[in-house]
Amino acid sequence: MNYREDETMQPTTVVVINYNGKQHLEACLRSVQEAEGPIHEVILVDDSSTDGSVAFVQEQFPWVKVIRLLENQGPAAARNAGIEAAQTAWVCLLDNDIVAEKGWLMALGEAMAESPDPAICSSRILVYERPGIIGSDGNEAHFVGMPTQRNAGSRASEMLASAPVEVGAIGGASCLIDKSRIESRPFFDPDFFYNFEELDFCLRNRMLGYRCLVVPLSIVHHKYLTGGVAGLSASEVQYSSRRAFYVFRNRWFIILKLYALRTLLVIAPALLLFELVTILFAVRRRVVRPYLQAWGSVMRNLGPIREKRRAIQTSRVCSDKTLLSAHALTLGRGTTEGTLEARLVSFLSSIFEAYWRLARCLL
Repeated sequence: MNYREDETMQPTTVVVINYNGKQHLEACLRSVQEAEGPIHEVILVDDSSTDGSVAFVQEQFPWVKVIRLLENQGPAAARNAGIEAAQTAWVCLLDNDIVAEKGWLMALGEAMAESPDPAICSSRILVYERPGIIGSDGNEAHFVGMPTQRNAGSRASEMLASAPVEVGAIGGASCLIDKSRIESRPFFDPDFFYNFEELDFCLRNRMLGYRCLVVPLSIVHHKYLTGGVAGLSASEVQYSSRRAFYVFRNRWFIILKLYALRTLLVIAPALLLFELVTILFAVRRRVVRPYLQAWGSVMRNLGPIREKRRAIQTSRVCSDKTLLSAHALTLGRGTTEGTLEARLVSFLSSIFEAYWRLARCLL
């Protein structure tokens, strides 16, 4: 590895999360090996893969420390295991289907060192299969409980800004955290299992006054179209029952766990409208059963949600007015079908934007 010295950057542990991603690990770990920056160690957390990932890494990349989880617990639990095992305060999290550019880590480290109160710094994520096209420049936290991607589909060459930008949330595909600043435990909430755990993590830390930054000079390439987890990833055109269940359920985990009571009362009409649209979507995509199962899971988890909510609401220093937004809804592949549905989503976004302008005055 290229251990380029930089007095502003602390030694960093790179944690790669893997579940049945053997076909991606060669490119991912080679890019880490060639990266610039004071990498103290590289950890692969394998979430109980069955495709020979562990044996492959142990044979081809013996310098990588492997932590093998005996049960598939989802990316939140896997990230927590890597963060806890890291010997450094700074930890860079990578998905297994990421190919990082050489200066990706240095740019993240410089942003972390130079910005006040940063909890998380995220890379500019380009679409691996569409060179030069942005997949995400960080996210925003829409007040209906959905993460929305910034600059998705734009050409990176047309985005001239290079300074770090504060955002509402980030994805976990490539991000640097300072675990010494993170007060709440666990770092990521494993109850989400899949999807929305990064949004929850970012909002909880922003509630305590920390910032989320996207760093345009830190560039990685994410296999949006060919990576991910079968049956769950937003890269899939078919909207699977498993994916639907976690999206339906985890959105309400976010809302009930994190939003202040006043916020819930003020935005209740908008949440009702979004829920009606969700029901229509469930019927049209034939995922009514996962929708009902999701609500059943929400009801069964009300006790744990109340306990978490109590701790969060008593320690927060930032209001929902600051944390949430009405950034245009960006939906994954398979969510909309055809021009008409895309126009309806755009129209819905406009309604929510107007509603949020009024709602913020009451928060």
